[in-house]
Amino acid sequence: MTAPLLDIRGLSLKLRSESGDLPILSDVSLAMNAGEIVGLVGESGSGKSMLAKALVGLPPRNAVVATEHFGFAGVDLAASAAAHAAICGTGIGFVLQEPTLSLNPAMRVGEQLAEALIHHRGLRAGAVLSQRIHAALAAVQIKDPESVLRRYPHEFSGGQRQRLLIAAVMLLEPQMVIADEPATALDVLVGNEILDLLVRHAREKNSGLLLISHDIAQVAHRVDRVMVMDQGSVVENRATSELLRCPAHQRTRSLLAAVPRRAVAEHTADCGRVILEIDQLTVRFQKVRFGWRRAQTREVLSRASLKVHAGETVAIIGESGSGKSTLALAALGLLASASGTVMVDGQTWAQRTGGERIAVRRRVQAIFQDPSSSLDPRMRIEKIVGEGLRHSGLSSRERIDAVHRALHDVGLSSTTWTRYPHELSGGQRQRVAIARALVLSPELIIADEPVSALDVTIQEQIVTLLDTLKREKGFGLLFITHDLAVVSRIADRVIVLRNGQILEEGAASRVLSAPRDPYTRALLACGPRLVPEGSGYRLISGSSDPRQFSHEP
Repeated sequence: MTAPLLDIRGLSLKLRSESGDLPILSDVSLAMNAGEIVGLVGESGSGKSMLAKALVGLPPRNAVVATEHFGFAGVDLAASAAAHAAICGTGIGFVLQEPTLSLNPAMRVGEQLAEALIHHRGLRAGAVLSQRIHAALAAVQIKDPESVLRRYPHEFSGGQRQRLLIAAVMLLEPQMVIADEPATALDVLVGNEILDLLVRHAREKNSGLLLISHDIAQVAHRVDRVMVMDQGSVVENRATSELLRCPAHQRTRSLLAAVPRRAVAEHTADCGRVILEIDQLTVRFQKVRFGWRRAQTREVLSRASLKVHAGETVAIIGESGSGKSTLALAALGLLASASGTVMVDGQTWAQRTGGERIAVRRRVQAIFQDPSSSLDPRMRIEKIVGEGLRHSGLSSRERIDAVHRALHDVGLSSTTWTRYPHELSGGQRQRVAIARALVLSPELIIADEPVSALDVTIQEQIVTLLDTLKREKGFGLLFITHDLAVVSRIADRVIVLRNGQILEEGAASRVLSAPRDPYTRALLACGPRLVPEGSGYRLISGSSDPRQFSHEP
């Protein structure tokens, strides 16, 4: 019998802190063969990401890891830290949930990709290295490689950065890839492509793939076997078809039951005054000039117009790189426009003095797509959430109470309040970012993929919370997402954005049930879905590729 590629038995992990040890993983066992594709699912905080980090030897500094056996490709990694470090990259490739943690902000993309090949594969600068890099970029649907290689990570959208990270991992052709939420930051179109790419690579190279996700439909569509984690333990480990047909554990059943369904509902928001008005907004980015080449501009938003009323949720959907996040930054006054206006409460950002801008920013809060880049790693969670209340006029006791209410509202237990961001899972960090925005009781929230990193159960809670608070407090919500099921739950109006242009706009009930644009119709039809059937679930594969529909500017 062939030995498994990865063989782990009795893995446990705990975090040491001033208040005592906190167990994260308990007696986890995992065996994977070459060419096998395994899905790992569970709620945020169940231990999925911590297990992935332990597998590649990157647990937090305060972690204590113990294991009965840890073998990879016939090598005992538990016996030697050097052997464990040697297999990273070429033996086990790791695709992190948040690409900003892996991409060096001070290095151009080309330098980073070349560095991996030079260090791990011994290649030198030349035609072979260049061909390998161009092929990797093409495989993850990155266009204009020469321009991309000269740019820095911050010049790309979240989805584009994720594709660059995957390209860097695939360059080394590892024996096994651990992909921790690789499609979280991607729209359904690019996400499907990336997941298919990872699966195809595993099949072609006969390598292993551990696919970690909270999207059980995406996982079930592609993997041979599904493992379900709950509170640091593996509670179910079965073939995909068997698990869907008859889920055995209560945690599995709750995860399947919480999968959002696209149910179009009529939203009747009691809209008040216009809080945010964007009129004919155009944003261009200038490409850096190199040598004799002339500097060029790239238009990322073209004559975009929208309004957000008090008590209303406007959802913006579109592909990764379509301009959604650029629109959010412009609305927050953090990005200069080439033309057009952005008005908050009837005034543009430019018309306000410094003091007036500060006052407005307290009433206009943001929830960013990547929580790791927006949370101070040196501050505890309580302090991060309460930082905006320092000049609120509240007493110290009132500020603490407000912070605790906000953290409780987003589903964070008191055990997490005194921890640092790096000690939380990606989903927990996103909940901290949401709590920080809610604690100031803003009039407008601009949420850029606020639930993309959350598991389906917490996602439902957060969407319900945002919708309830919006109706109770009357704030406006500009909700940017690629999850159409979430849009159907929360949106009053929907705007479809592609290549920086608004293709369609209207009431959510109309756009989601009777879209007029071919691209929107195809967008709604793609992506796998789970539907109840008997005591289990049936998987329905998506259809159509919306990008076959072209729109001339």
